[in-house]
Amino acid sequence: MDWIGWVSRLAHILAAVTLGGGIFYLCGVQLPAFGEADTPDEQLRQALRRRWARLVMLTTVVLLLSGFYNYFVVIGAARAGTVELAPFYHPLIGTKIILAMVVFFLAAILSGRSPAAERFQANMKLWMNVLVVAVLLVIGLASVLKVAGRVPATDDAPTPVQAAAQHG
Repeated sequence: MDWIGWVSRLAHILAAVTLGGGIFYLCGVQLPAFGEADTPDEQLRQALRRRWARLVMLTTVVLLLSGFYNYFVVIGAARAGTVELAPFYHPLIGTKIILAMVVFFLAAILSGRSPAAERFQANMKLWMNVLVVAVLLVIGLASVLKVAGRVPATDDAPTPVQAAAQHG
């Protein structure tokens, strides 16, 4: 079994679920609840923001490291000839990476405490909706890339990580 590839994929999926799920929770539960409250507790809001900011930082780092590792493994396998990439692979992965950077930026700025963050937070509903759409697009692109983006060059081809290690 390819343990490094497995750990990288697991870390990537767990971080994506954590970040994406947290964004859906904020947009669908927490922000509307604070909006309905007569006097939302500012101390509670700031404590939640601080905890969320730490989670955003951690998941962003994990997603960047594991995502680029996974990308370079797939590209290495394609160069070794063990995996064939669909013609749309590179444009879609590029789009996914750009959208992921938008997600990272918005999640960070909306959980920040700088004057720039406060300007974004003044329009929290708008930016959270943009963030949710970006997350959904990233998930959709990831699904297409996983299902149709690459196929083994032969029936007995090694996994992308095995191919990269052989030709690395």
